[in-house]
Amino acid sequence: MKLRIAITLLLGLVTACETPDGGGPDGGGETPLYAISTFVNTGGANQSYLVLTDSVSREQHIDVKEGIELPGASSLAVGAPRGKALFVTGDGAATLTRYDLDASGKLVAGATVSFQAQGSSGQLAAYSAQYMFVSETKAYYLDARTYKAVIWNPKDMTVTGSIDLSALNRAGFAIQFSGSHAVHVGKELFYGVGWLTADRLGVAPRSAMIVINTETDAATIVEDTRCGWARDGVLGADGLIYVATESFGGAAYDLDDAKAGPPCMIRFNPATKTFDSLMVYLDDVIAPAKPGDIAGMLVPGTGGKAYLRVLDSSLVPSSATTPIQLSTATAWRLWEVTLGNAPTATAVAGAAPTNGRSVLQDVGDAIIVPDYYGDSAKTGLHVMSGDATVKTTVEGQARSVMRLR
Repeated sequence: MKLRIAITLLLGLVTACETPDGGGPDGGGETPLYAISTFVNTGGANQSYLVLTDSVSREQHIDVKEGIELPGASSLAVGAPRGKALFVTGDGAATLTRYDLDASGKLVAGATVSFQAQGSSGQLAAYSAQYMFVSETKAYYLDARTYKAVIWNPKDMTVTGSIDLSALNRAGFAIQFSGSHAVHVGKELFYGVGWLTADRLGVAPRSAMIVINTETDAATIVEDTRCGWARDGVLGADGLIYVATESFGGAAYDLDDAKAGPPCMIRFNPATKTFDSLMVYLDDVIAPAKPGDIAGMLVPGTGGKAYLRVLDSSLVPSSATTPIQLSTATAWRLWEVTLGNAPTATAVAGAAPTNGRSVLQDVGDAIIVPDYYGDSAKTGLHVMSGDATVKTTVEGQARSVMRLR
């Protein structure tokens, strides 16, 4: 009841009328409304909050005092763009609770669905990208611990089946799904995955693309052994999906090249469901970067644009001695990439250095990259529209951003 009352009160505070471009209500006459789940460190422990705003692109800082507490240390609020419903992960239980936006602009608590019968346990998912909303009555949740894609009905809040992904299981390794949302082409979803070494200090020299047919629920797994930790996909103007080594893999190579191969980019053809012959090293793509700089994480933009995170070696703190410390250091800059048979990249002027790892958010009409600053006490919402300026910031580490209407 506390969650329901708090969300209702919070919605009454949202009164301005801006779109992501800074204008008024959208073409449908509705005031935009975004829900952001974030967590802050309070006395040595993390606490999650939900905050709401009508804009993600105006000058503002959103404090959690304007929001409400969510269950758990890293809860997510996820949903289909403009679906007027959100689904909140439970605290230590494999559950989702539905909240609907009613005609008066209030979120009303509904049913809870449990994935425990499918073997899921604990709080669900690190990334909002692991939730794929196909229709009002169909969604997938990809569980890296059970090697399953759980099929569920967001309207009825029931589990309807699962897809076996156990072919991804490799002794001595753990999988980690992409932090970027799946690429949707026709009736199929394309989602990247990589393998992490058991000591979490390196990555396997392989990557894979999961292809899910949303009509038949059949899954195809296509592996590539040329490029490791290539998880985040960008659909190019040529209709091909480009994937590149994520920043953790780049950091692992930078610290100990025996733990990871050099960061690279490969390309997947959705029509043939195969990786083609393209394989380029990111060091060549970002030339002429400074010696010691290294790239990782391919980020989609608007209008077919793409970007890379590039480590600025002059900003690396001496304390960054592990891949996770280096990949999360505030030492990564943004470079714009021209995709194709010979990709090139140039630094984005005016882009501030940020944490190198992000959990990308697709809100339907924009891609948002949360830029984590310092010790992640503040997150900038970078709307990937070609503007390097971050205007909206949120207290804590924002883990999910969704557009309710």
